Amino acid sequence: MLWGFNRAGVGALSLVLLPVIAGAPARAAQAERQLDCGVPVRNQAVVIAKVTLGDTEVFCHGVLPQNGPGPWQRAPAFMADDDWPQNLTIYLFNRTDKTIVWGMITLGFPQTGDGSTRATAMRTFELTLGRRPAIANLDRAGRPMPVEGAPLSFRGERALAVHLGDYISQIQHRISDVLPVPVTTISVISSMFIFEDGMRWSSGAQFAVPDQDSPGRWKPMPFGYFPGDVHANWPVKRIKLDRGQ
Repeated sequence: MLWGFNRAGVGALSLVLLPVIAGAPARAAQAERQLDCGVPVRNQAVVIAKVTLGDTEVFCHGVLPQNGPGPWQRAPAFMADDDWPQNLTIYLFNRTDKTIVWGMITLGFPQTGDGSTRATAMRTFELTLGRRPAIANLDRAGRPMPVEGAPLSFRGERALAVHLGDYISQIQHRISDVLPVPVTTISVISSMFIFEDGMRWSSGAQFAVPDQDSPGRWKPMPFGYFPGDVHANWPVKRIKLDRGQ
């Protein structure tokens, strides 16, 4: 059982994390690093199509066992310098036929805890993209929340490149008290996305729409619902990104 995460967020399209140790050399020797994007599932509205480290693609998706039940295998490690996070670019792909106006990806740092108990909760950082539409910008009591974030138009069957390179101070502030050494592993989750009509999709749950009878609450769509062709752009390895994305 996981006890949950310590969280923080920022409305931005890019971020960077690079713990700094006083007196450390500007460029340390290479060491093994690893990305963990989990195992994608067919009903995901947004998937991580690929991740690049500089100009080189690195793998982040896990693989399910081929024969019968068992633990899934994580993506292989790769060699990189201590400053590797700031050179990452995450390519999100909207598999639906609807336009996304707000989204959140969660970065986790397994070095800070495994989440098995409250005392070992994993430190995370929630990166928000775009701006919630008014119909989906209500708290659970139905009251309007502050309008935050810059407008976003993440169209269906398109990719969005998130460059991890501009927000070193926020990320460093978030993790430096529990992780005073270089980052070795980062988990990346496509947590939640909201479409222009107010519909939302969240990781581990189905699509839902605002409940008109109870503002601030959500009504799940029928099981199996997917806005578009659920078989298109699947599996993830078949997604072809346009040149320049």
